[in-house]
Amino acid sequence: MATKDVKALDNFVASLYLLPGETFDSETISQKVWIIVNADIEIRKAIAFNYSLILCWLQKCYPLIFQSPGEDSEKEDVKKVKQSGWLKLFESLVGEDLINRDRYAELPVNTVFRHLTTKYKENAKR
Repeated sequence: MATKDVKALDNFVASLYLLPGETFDSETISQKVWIIVNADIEIRKAIAFNYSLILCWLQKCYPLIFQSPGEDSEKEDVKKVKQSGWLKLFESLVGEDLINRDRYAELPVNTVFRHLTTKYKENAKR
């Protein structure tokens, strides 16, 4: 939304709607874009806005995991938009346990976030 690029919006929305068993990769997303582009642009914008509201909620519920951007980052140039930390978050959970990677991916997110918050608090006490 920050870049106002419709193609980026379409790719973003397509990445949110994966069916069970589909992989999160550029090929799968590009195959789904043709469905998304037929939806009204206002609906696509609303989906992106809803995602931003969910992210704000996560930042308030789990501030140790999802850090809110400061006032300084709001003033930064739109081209310097940071990527989300979902991959980094997943990697911090999985660590070296690659064998059980898929099992971690199937866990309910609230369970994972509570676990990570507890781990961060334990590490901060040390």
